[in-house]
Amino acid sequence: MAMSLRRRVRGLEAQLCANNVDVASMAYLTNSRVMSQMKTCDESATNNQAKWVWQGSASNAKVNSYRAEVSNSVAKNFTCGTATTITSPIIAGSFNDCIIASFNNGVSDWTIDPYVLATQGIVRIIVRHWFDFAVRRNESFCVLRGVLTP
Repeated sequence: MAMSLRRRVRGLEAQLCANNVDVASMAYLTNSRVMSQMKTCDESATNNQAKWVWQGSASNAKVNSYRAEVSNSVAKNFTCGTATTITSPIIAGSFNDCIIASFNNGVSDWTIDPYVLATQGIVRIIVRHWFDFAVRRNESFCVLRGVLTP
């Protein structure tokens, strides 16, 4: 299993290189289930020294020497083939090609509501901030679907 996962991850890198992506800014993004699985996959099949696919802590993680990040905003319930809602993706790419836009000049919209929960003695505060996300170059990203994470 470790060899297969490692081979599939390196396939993402090969595809990104073929797409002329800036590999110096390449990174991986996945969820905590995949991170846990990758921390237990030993990729050193030929010697007695364990080398995990996911190396390091959450703050300085590496996958195949590239930066790796984890977010539970990455879906955990993909369907791939007959594996229904138990697979997760690994996203690889040059995140320099992401655009995150903030609206309202970066100012949050605050609403103070003393009425809705007034009978409980609570003042409700609602804070909104609007963002949008876009990809400058689709070729800068690859997604590995179908990592089993039951």
